[in-house]
Amino acid sequence: MRNFILLRRIVLVGFLVNVALSLFYSLVLDKVYPFDTFLFRPLDRFQDFYTALRSTIELDPYRVREVVDVPGHAGIEVSNYFPLTHVLLYPFTQLDSAVALGIFLFSFAASMGFAVWKICSKLGLDTYAQLGFSMLVLIFFNYPVLFAGDRGNLECWVFPLCAGGIYAFSNEKWKRGAFLIGVAAAIKAFPLLFLFPVFRQRRYRTVVFSVATFIVLTLVSLTFFKGTISSNLESMRVAFTSFNEFLLAGGNGITHSINLFSMAYTSVIFWEQDLTPVSVLQPWRDAYQIFVLITLASLLVYIWRARLEAWKQWALLIAAAQILPFPSFDYRLIYTLIPLTFLVLDQSGDRRLRKYIWIMGLTIVPKVVPLFGDVRTGVILNPLLILAGVVMIILDPPAPPVEVARSVHRQKSRGRGTGKAKLS
Repeated sequence: MRNFILLRRIVLVGFLVNVALSLFYSLVLDKVYPFDTFLFRPLDRFQDFYTALRSTIELDPYRVREVVDVPGHAGIEVSNYFPLTHVLLYPFTQLDSAVALGIFLFSFAASMGFAVWKICSKLGLDTYAQLGFSMLVLIFFNYPVLFAGDRGNLECWVFPLCAGGIYAFSNEKWKRGAFLIGVAAAIKAFPLLFLFPVFRQRRYRTVVFSVATFIVLTLVSLTFFKGTISSNLESMRVAFTSFNEFLLAGGNGITHSINLFSMAYTSVIFWEQDLTPVSVLQPWRDAYQIFVLITLASLLVYIWRARLEAWKQWALLIAAAQILPFPSFDYRLIYTLIPLTFLVLDQSGDRRLRKYIWIMGLTIVPKVVPLFGDVRTGVILNPLLILAGVVMIILDPPAPPVEVARSVHRQKSRGRGTGKAKLS
């Protein structure tokens, strides 16, 4: 319970401090965006959702289309989501756009509220006052939750699916977890990474079922689109490539970003006070992709060989999903809530866990202070905080093997009379 209360305090204080800073910039210094908010451009609010919705209307999402009369938005757009996204969104296209957005955001808030209620129930904090305060802080004062909702990003669906899948795995509900991760991956592919701890436990059928769910949902979804499956797959590849090229131009990929590439590029811009040409950035990005592959492979080998508690395995994989891909934006900070949930529910009384709550809690608080333009200090601070958490996990002594731990427990039970225990 103490860990949960500590997390609430970090989130609440971090939120209020940044709100106070925003008000100071706005009311005292008479500054406007980006000083008066820690969220994205107000003119572009909810546009991740509306963009995906516009791409869905004609069931031809990977065709580049012109966009007019959308303030703060690019003149052309194309989907960067996997096919299942547009099948799920198609019923929303039959509704008024505001109603569709309301249902979308309500589903996200309801899933977050259910999770907070479950956590409070397990901790015995299920009075109306405690539950209401916890929901207020951990949903409406929680920066990555607010940012995902403000963007209307599909992480509002993907995160609850991933959290549910990991929760199912932790309770040995293998098929349920595999299905949820498979559905999440059919919207955004990266959740397949969360199958690695299951693979490490040699639950091969679970992994195959999840990957098959992803593949089947993707292929079936493609049959609803105009054109053939092969032509849509090619269009999807071109659309994803074009989106990544767009992010290199004009610093589009660094605003509210948390990946290492954006952190390095931001540092270069800050130092040189100028944008780097796309022709120079492309080989940088290609070299970075090689770095990502090597780093991810090394991390997976480490997780495979090290004796890590389950929450540490999830924390390392989530850190990789946050800081390695380009692009990776602030809404992906919401996945930090998964290892935090393991920590606040821990009943061991281990005070060493509090350092992780501090580092992860500081990661998810907003950082309103800008560096230049609408690029904020979080572009530098958040990857560094995530890396600090990774280093702390790696430097922590490994957990003892299960059989050794059981042996220690038996020896302690036998040695209670003398106060001594031997490791057999």
